[in-house]
Amino acid sequence: MREYLDNLTGLYNLFYLKENYQKYIENKEECYLISIDFEKLKYINDNFGHSAGDASIKAFAKAAMDVFEDSIIVRRSGDEFIIVTTYNVAEIVERLNLILNKIKEAHEQGLIPIFFRFNTGIKLCENYLDETLYKSDITMYNAKKNEKLFEFYNRELLNTVKSEEAFVNEVDDMIYNNLTEYHVQQVFDINGQNEIMNQIYTRGADGKPILYGENFNILLTNFRLKKIDMNNIDRLFSDILPNVGGKQKYSLTIHYDTLLTREFGFVDYLQKKIKDNNIDSSRIVLNIDIMGSIDKPFKLIKILIELKNIGIQLCLDNINFCERDVIIPIVACINIDYAYIHKNTLIKAMNEKRCKLVLESFLNLLLELGTTPIFTNIDSQGELEFIKSINEKSLIRGHLYSQEKVLKKMLHK
Repeated sequence: MREYLDNLTGLYNLFYLKENYQKYIENKEECYLISIDFEKLKYINDNFGHSAGDASIKAFAKAAMDVFEDSIIVRRSGDEFIIVTTYNVAEIVERLNLILNKIKEAHEQGLIPIFFRFNTGIKLCENYLDETLYKSDITMYNAKKNEKLFEFYNRELLNTVKSEEAFVNEVDDMIYNNLTEYHVQQVFDINGQNEIMNQIYTRGADGKPILYGENFNILLTNFRLKKIDMNNIDRLFSDILPNVGGKQKYSLTIHYDTLLTREFGFVDYLQKKIKDNNIDSSRIVLNIDIMGSIDKPFKLIKILIELKNIGIQLCLDNINFCERDVIIPIVACINIDYAYIHKNTLIKAMNEKRCKLVLESFLNLLLELGTTPIFTNIDSQGELEFIKSINEKSLIRGHLYSQEKVLKKMLHK
């Protein structure tokens, strides 16, 4: 019997569920499988220690056992659980809320450090466990994305997920076969007289963006951004820098999570690339995409300092002006060379006086700290004149001064 039990919680394990799923659902008119995942276990472990994380897991397990009687309750791994039950939909929702109340009580009694929530996906049981579990999992991940306690499976969600999986597989194929294209657009001074650098964009084999809008979120969710970023770094050194003469600087976008990955030392990897290819490091501008919440910006700051120490120039991208607690420590600690100001921010400043004042003060602060603003996608003389009216030291990227070109076509001329 012990081989069927989880050591920490005393719940059944996944092996037990696989052995007993068919027996449980047999001859039952209706039963449901619930996939469950916590929202804050990593936060609890990082801030209160793993013993507090274990206490939180056990608190959930006890609450689930109290309210889901005559059900199979499984600890799948870590903070992931599965419940198979004959309760109807209304009763399931009621019991999920009861678990939340019991977690709150455990926190109030000092048994766990914080009150935490969880996300669930609910699927009517099918004959095969793997199929049911797959569909409940994608439903749970959608509930997590939407910050909901529960969601019920529907066919439309499955079609969306299948489409996303096809897109991810297509991207994997492009990376594996080096089918990605690189487009470049120049960055100029505000008068369009001096070319400062070349910004590289990653495109699919069809020339369409793969890191844009919802595609970006799909690749982030499916852990492909690091793969794309590292492929781009490799090709920057193999296909681009060695084939372009002079001292032109090339800016390549890297997501901040790639810098923080534990799989390899990004700085050491980049330094070896520079040395092996005999490249002047000052020609490289890493455009750091800081979109999303950075729980501990000082981890990022440490790596950015190391990058500066090997001669890399740095640019911050996707700055959220509401997250100054993230941005200001970065530019205060490190000499960030550039910061992108996107078109939506510019348009808001052109139409709202308050936004104009905030942007103007932020630009002045950046310049005082040695960071040059770059306004992106500037296409009209009116936009240019507005930028000049608030800050003439800014740089410009957009079709006003240059047209986007396909880099590999340039290299093969």
